[in-house]
Amino acid sequence: MKNSAALWALVAVLLVPASAGAQEEGYERGDLLYVQTIKVMPTDARAYEAVMVKMAEAAELAGLSDEYGWTFMNTAFTYTMVFPFEDFAHWDDPQQWLRQFQGTEGEAILQDAIQEFHRLDTRVAASEVLEHVKEWSYEPEAAVGTMAFANITEFWLKPGREPQYGELVKDVVAVLEEIDYPYAVTGHRVHFGDSGRTVFVTWYDDRASYYGVNSLDRLLIEKEAMGRWGELLSRLPELVLDVSDRDATIKPRMSYWPGQEGGTRQEQ
Repeated sequence: MKNSAALWALVAVLLVPASAGAQEEGYERGDLLYVQTIKVMPTDARAYEAVMVKMAEAAELAGLSDEYGWTFMNTAFTYTMVFPFEDFAHWDDPQQWLRQFQGTEGEAILQDAIQEFHRLDTRVAASEVLEHVKEWSYEPEAAVGTMAFANITEFWLKPGREPQYGELVKDVVAVLEEIDYPYAVTGHRVHFGDSGRTVFVTWYDDRASYYGVNSLDRLLIEKEAMGRWGELLSRLPELVLDVSDRDATIKPRMSYWPGQEGGTRQEQ
């Protein structure tokens, strides 16, 4: 597999085995996301962001379709790139992303960005595929502002405990529905990569609201659901080995959303 220096050359390092899509009979796979974690030397962080903004500008000028869109977020000097894809056949041709720029107004800008990228001190810390699990996800009836941040909570499961864990997550989602939680939560299992791990992303507008007026604890108390929530959490230690939690800032100018209402990118 030939690698290039562009953003999607990093994607091309994902080598999917021939049996990648095989699952037990009757299993309906959820939407897939390629997720790459990039560590950037602090002294190069500003230049790295500028390069990725330039790549997004090139994609916009080239008129890339929805299937080539991506999202960036970061925590300090660690960046996460999320790229939805339809199926594993997408990776049969790792150069297809670059070809979308050929003969377009974005081609020259992309080439400049590639050259600048070569001069930066970065490394890929992780490459994996996540599968969206609809039953583990929650969507509020009304959106709350522009989603500018993401809270990312990860659970490492004990072997053989996913069935019980899945039932627990469904009960958690039911409580979010009962209290009319104002933020969307998307649940995923790791399809390839650090398997045995699940990832939940809560999308929110600003930290003051998320940790204040719209905080989960405040709403649970207000809706008299704290007892039920505590009972659910008491089941968790028997099912998981570890948990991590962090916040990330969504980077709209580094992202490319061709189907986004009001434009492909936003200022940040």
